Parts: sequence; structure tokens; C-alpha cells
Amino acid sequence: MLFRSLTQRFPTDWNYRYLWLQTAIDYGQPDVMKAAANHFLTLEAPQNYPDAWGRLLTAAVRNNDQDLARRALVYIRASQAKHGVEHGYSYQIGDALTQLKMDAEAVQYMTEHSAPGINHHDSYQSNWRLFSKLTDPAQRIAFAEQRFTPNTDYQAIYA
Repeated sequence: MLFRSLTQRFPTDWNYRYLWLQTAIDYGQPDVMKAAANHFLTLEAPQNYPDAWGRLLTAAVRNNDQDLARRALVYIRASQAKHGVEHGYSYQIGDALTQLKMDAEAVQYMTEHSAPGINHHDSYQSNWRLFSKLTDPAQRIAFAEQRFTPNTDYQAIYA
């Protein structure tokens, strides 16, 4: 693959790493996805890039690799600690963790990105998934009421 070769020629170029990850996820077999993801994780993120995070978790799912998913979470959290919280792809990341039977990690990640008042589509989707896990009617009502009170684009959904 072209981008894999470019990452070897320019080992510190984050863009080539991302392009290899992108093409591996879009067109590659699981082993190629995993190789690209592993290589991507070796260089610190210069910015938050949720699309890359989603791709890292896609590689983990396609390879049924919980270790890769855990390393991706460490990478994502380090990026957010350095560059600020980013809610993009939060529910997709949670869904991938759930597929890998990492339910505690999925709930924790989606909870971190779905506090009441966050005005982001992916946060709303995380909220919906968390809400669907609740079985006690009182907990469901309390959960929805907390999210209905703040004025967001998604306020009516919680009514």
C-alpha cells in the first residue's frame, strides 16, 4: 500500500499514518487494519481526530482484539487530555466496545461524553444507548429529566 510505504519513508508524519489507517479500514483485510492501527498508535496525536478514533475501534472489532481497543482508549484519552474533550464518535466508540464485550468500558466512555447539557449529536446518541440499558422506570425518568432541563438542540427528545 502506498501510505504504508510513506509511513516507512516519513516515520513521524502523522498525516501519512492517518491515511494508511483510513485506507486500511476502508479497503483492507482485518490483518492490514490491525497493522495500520498498531502503527498509528505509536505517534502522539497532534490534535483530536475522532474519525481516526472510530477507525482504531473498527480495527479492534474486525480483529476481535480487546487489547487493541484498550490501547486505542488510552490514545484517545491522552489526546483529549492534551487537546480538550471531543464528543465526536463517542457512541460509535461505545458501540465498538460493547461489540467487544467490554461493557464497563463502553458505559464509562459514553457516560463521560453524555453529561446533561452537552449539545452534540454524538452525545445525544450516547445518552440514548445509556438510557436503553436502564430497566428501572424511576432511573429512566431521572435520567431523561436531567437531560431535558438544559436547553440543547436535543431537548425535546428527552421529553
